[in-house]
Amino acid sequence: MTVITGGNDLAVDTPSPGDALGYGPDSAELRILDAVVACAARWGIDKTTVDDVANEAGLSRATVYRLFPGGKPAMVRMATDREAVVLLGRAMERVSACETLPEAIVELMSAGHDTLASQAELAYMRANEPAKLRLFFSFERLDDLLQIAADVVSPSLGKFLGPADSRIAVIWVARLVVSHFVQPGSSVDLSDPAVVRRITDNHIIPGLRIQRELGQANPHNIQ
Repeated sequence: MTVITGGNDLAVDTPSPGDALGYGPDSAELRILDAVVACAARWGIDKTTVDDVANEAGLSRATVYRLFPGGKPAMVRMATDREAVVLLGRAMERVSACETLPEAIVELMSAGHDTLASQAELAYMRANEPAKLRLFFSFERLDDLLQIAADVVSPSLGKFLGPADSRIAVIWVARLVVSHFVQPGSSVDLSDPAVVRRITDNHIIPGLRIQRELGQANPHNIQ
């Protein structure tokens, strides 16, 4: 992904699936990761086996293990990271077009919700394996994904916030989006723009102002 900044302008080149992990677009590695996503969406991650992935990718089991010596856990982790980088790159494009910080936060939250809702494997777990979905987003794994989100998306807030403050905003929003996604019965509907705007105006923007007042961050142009 290429980010070019100049003044308040930000140009974003969304990463391709291959660029996201350094694989070529026709590589066997990407065929395997695509197969992981397809199988997980069909049967769930727990029921997906290495043989399932190999068959879906049209490769031998030996080839799959040669390319991913860590087996299924390594493949699932890499597939998740790849999906996150590519989809967050698209979210970055949406945020970069915004004219004010509140508008950008609203767009970021909506894009985050859309990103999670669009993932078939996560939708399967949400509908059929909610406990496994919560485990998937728990502890170290969630921290890893939050850092990926901050790395990819925070430059799109550069015309409103400094680098450190942009990361804070992205991580806050990402935590909020994930927490509501893993609770299907939540009364907060992040697909509703009015709800997202209320959260932004009542919580995110005031929180950034408090950060500034406490000297823990230095956001500017918070309007």
